[in-house]
Amino acid sequence: MASEEYVREIFERFDTNGDGVLSAPELKTMLKFLSMEDESVSTIMQQIDTNKDGQISFDEFLHWVFSNEVEMPPEDGWDDDNDNGDWQEHAPSSVSGCVLWCDSDIQIERSATAFKDAGLEVRAFSNPEDLLEEYQLRLQEHFATDVVAVVSSMMESGGRKEKGLMNAFGLFAACRAAIYKAGRRVSVFGVISMSADPELAYASGADVCVLGNREQMQKQVLLKLQHWSVLSGTILWCDTNSRIQIMEPFYRENGQTLLTFSETDDWIEYLTSESGASVLAVISSSMTSGGRTEKGLLGGFEGFAKARRLLDGSSRRPIFAIVSGGTYKANDSYSSGADLAICKDNSVWKDRYTDGSMWDNLSKDVISVLKKRPRLAGLADLKSKVTAGCVEAKIRKAVPMHFPSYWDAQSAGKSFSEMVPVDPNSDLGKAVAAALVQTFKRGSDGTAKSTRDRADGEKPRDFRVAQVYRVEDSHLWQRHAACRP
Repeated sequence: MASEEYVREIFERFDTNGDGVLSAPELKTMLKFLSMEDESVSTIMQQIDTNKDGQISFDEFLHWVFSNEVEMPPEDGWDDDNDNGDWQEHAPSSVSGCVLWCDSDIQIERSATAFKDAGLEVRAFSNPEDLLEEYQLRLQEHFATDVVAVVSSMMESGGRKEKGLMNAFGLFAACRAAIYKAGRRVSVFGVISMSADPELAYASGADVCVLGNREQMQKQVLLKLQHWSVLSGTILWCDTNSRIQIMEPFYRENGQTLLTFSETDDWIEYLTSESGASVLAVISSSMTSGGRTEKGLLGGFEGFAKARRLLDGSSRRPIFAIVSGGTYKANDSYSSGADLAICKDNSVWKDRYTDGSMWDNLSKDVISVLKKRPRLAGLADLKSKVTAGCVEAKIRKAVPMHFPSYWDAQSAGKSFSEMVPVDPNSDLGKAVAAALVQTFKRGSDGTAKSTRDRADGEKPRDFRVAQVYRVEDSHLWQRHAACRP
């Protein structure tokens, strides 16, 4: 049996961040070293983690080793100078973090293979209220594992919507409010649901929206986490007040470059260009004054939604911050996708800062959050794995979208989804009719022998097309245009 000192040496070797405990990814690496890679990490975690805090202390580990007579490598066969590469081979790439996943499927964690393969801990919840409680708990400083992502189905079934209970969008807003109150890092937010409205999802602050494909959703969230390896870059600030340029020295002193804009569409174009890869944060006023809304110009929150839509499927995930001296409320800002919000009714902001302008205070918050973002360096080399099979790995261009010329609905910067009637006698109507005719299996006399839904019994001889509709949907077309060769 190994000595306690030797067990501690092994424990400290695999405690890569030196916080005195082992996370699930660190335990996984240790199990490989102990030739126990066939064991379930979650099962072993449950055995060792006796106080159920999601991490393993040395005392818990020591008790598990001695009570189970775990076989350790010979003490004289592994030292600092010659470990035959075993430690280096299995050393984790400093990837650590936690994903909180909400779904009515209580076994949803089994679907989280991509997250787990990336070394992330996954915790599943069957309702948003419990997930929010866990999220708020993990924002406390004593938790070493950061919540890097929150993903959820819409959570509106089973009478939840009718009862007015929290759905995915309400969960995201509550998490953002908790983030600002705690002064901690920003998470990636993803929706995975067949019933989700993508446009509403982006407007509510979802960074990723995938309709039903859990693996695809995980890959796109992991793409977003790659952006966190960027530690210095560009801050975009949009305001009709040209005096925002006075903030440039502050950002320069903190290693960032500030670019200012007076129109929402202009910063979106920059963000989605090749240069936009270095953007770490976007700050905006509400951009609704001076008749802008009446003129159909994009406001700040509309800009956040459009940017999220265009960036879904890419690795870019800047912080979105709103600063407003008008009537906007902080909670409404979080519901509209702002990660940080300094508004007149924000009591947390007023308690945090006793002097300085709103611009000064928000800038300090932005820099503080950037410094606290988890250093997921190990995710940087996941790009080739993540993008393989990811059909939306390209950024959707922010240039005006060219829709088919024969569409009746044409966008003027607004999204649309229409069911357009088509004349059954038109070329398209005749093509649909011909396709229906081909669904019949016929005898030599032309009589229908069977159809897909009526193999036996009386059968119709033909279908007659009464009405044809063409779906004209801006969002679906943009997804198609972004991914085609």
